[in-house]
Amino acid sequence: MARVLKREAAKRDLTSQWVWYADNGGMEVADRFLTAVEKTLKLLATQPKSGVRFLSASLNSRECVAFQSQTVLKRSFSSTSR
Repeated sequence: MARVLKREAAKRDLTSQWVWYADNGGMEVADRFLTAVEKTLKLLATQPKSGVRFLSASLNSRECVAFQSQTVLKRSFSSTSR
């Protein structure tokens, strides 16, 4: 089963976005935002080859995947990676 791991910076960004939505649209909107994020991340984790791949010079040649106006940084781990 695919796992979604969020770095601390991602958690801070999501919290910041939740607060913005709560302030500007209400707590129900903010909660729907987080629910949609979790659903999308779980879907992406099950389909690692989806999206358009590119190398980003500004991100030290990390592999990136673009989905419309969003960019998700992914790193694939083999079963022997730690």
